[in-house]
Amino acid sequence: MPQEQVKVSGRHNRRKVSMVGIDTLPDEVLARVLSFLPVREAVQTCVLARRWRHLWKSMPALRIVFEDGPLTPEDVDDMNRFVNMFMFLRDRGAPLEFFEFKIDDFDSCENEPHISLWIQQALLSQARSLNVELPLVCGGLPLDDMHLISKHLTTLELKLVTLRGKFLDFSSCPVLKSLQMRDCSVSTSSYRISSQSLKCLTISGTMFPGIRRSWISAPSLVWLQLTDNTTPPLLESMPSLVNAFVRLNDAVAYCGKEEFGGSCSDDSCNNCADDGRLSEDCMVLKGLSKAESLELVCTPGEFIFKRDLNWCPLF
Repeated sequence: MPQEQVKVSGRHNRRKVSMVGIDTLPDEVLARVLSFLPVREAVQTCVLARRWRHLWKSMPALRIVFEDGPLTPEDVDDMNRFVNMFMFLRDRGAPLEFFEFKIDDFDSCENEPHISLWIQQALLSQARSLNVELPLVCGGLPLDDMHLISKHLTTLELKLVTLRGKFLDFSSCPVLKSLQMRDCSVSTSSYRISSQSLKCLTISGTMFPGIRRSWISAPSLVWLQLTDNTTPPLLESMPSLVNAFVRLNDAVAYCGKEEFGGSCSDDSCNNCADDGRLSEDCMVLKGLSKAESLELVCTPGEFIFKRDLNWCPLF
């Protein structure tokens, strides 16, 4: 769109002022403006003019958002076709800073969104931030049991997602700095949340299996928040930890066979029995011993392990 000349009149002078239209902006700026829209609306701008025909292919942020109420099976089919074609046609050479997927409930458990496929495609596009929020439907939508592989991913946020063991191994994401898991569930009996680069970790309202073989291994962690999770995982040593906040809910620190007082009478139970190692295997506190600032909250009358907190070197 050419600049328009508008006359500005006054008592003492007359001059012309240039009116600048949006089409005078560079393609990179227009693509960034489009990235604030959900992808379906962004694609619709291709009819505005010839120049806008392909701008949506290079958006630096993709917001795959469907929040118009419960989706019918036909809606899910339409969404799958649209997003699959969108990801196929997108310019793979364009940098991807942010990928968001968020949908409302849908009616059928048979037709499911191709979420795992889209996550892989986003990582192939070198996404740096990934945000996935799913509806609580059919007992939770599980993501594929796959390793995330990315040299560019720095931030991962998950909400209402069902996860399996391999997905929680972030050893192939060497620059991952921040991980948030809210209201998720882990559907495998043995897993390890593993990352050498992770700095900030938030796990809230998440269901973990009550299994001894559940660990968090993040030696570079600086900031940790664990709140209202069921059977929280064990924590390996975190020598760089500065701030930690842990809030325990009902019976989260027990083995599942708890009796009066918060522990069971099985001497072979690694979580409850005194096996001579005392606080060495404290369920939660072992990995927090290096924290400079620690806030630990639990309901009065419930115990972190065994019965005697004097065993723990933090007390």
